[in-house]
Amino acid sequence: MDYLVDNGLTKYIGMSNFSVKEMKEAQAHAKHRIAVNQVQYSLVSRNKSTYSTCRNMESEIIPYCQRNNILVMASRPLHKGVFTGAVDALLDELSVKYSRTKAQIALNWLISKKGIVTMPMSTNEEHLRENMGALGWSLDKKDMSRLDGVSVERRNGA
Repeated sequence: MDYLVDNGLTKYIGMSNFSVKEMKEAQAHAKHRIAVNQVQYSLVSRNKSTYSTCRNMESEIIPYCQRNNILVMASRPLHKGVFTGAVDALLDELSVKYSRTKAQIALNWLISKKGIVTMPMSTNEEHLRENMGALGWSLDKKDMSRLDGVSVERRNGA
């Protein structure tokens, strides 16, 4: 990766689904700063990825990245639109309050966090427009706290 940066083939080094231990080890062997770690992170997948072995995103990985100026790229930010239980009920309530869709609320919650960005998948122009509706406004602090504390329930292995 250092070769790629040194030769102008890329500007930054990134990684995907690295634990804190793996990030520290990678940085110890790289002369250029590691700029980003992509991990699955959403209202539903907080500390356990559903498609990789990555764990402890909210309790370890994200805080480490924030302290060390490593950008977090949240993959699968809408968790395929599967919001259940308390998450779904709170999103319903906030959708009415803010006149936004559940996806827009979930994306806004995510990008309002320090050092976290995302690129949700859009299969058509309608999805893209809906996703763009997460920008240009903010959840209030009370609602951010409520979303931070909502219990996560999963269904069908999601």
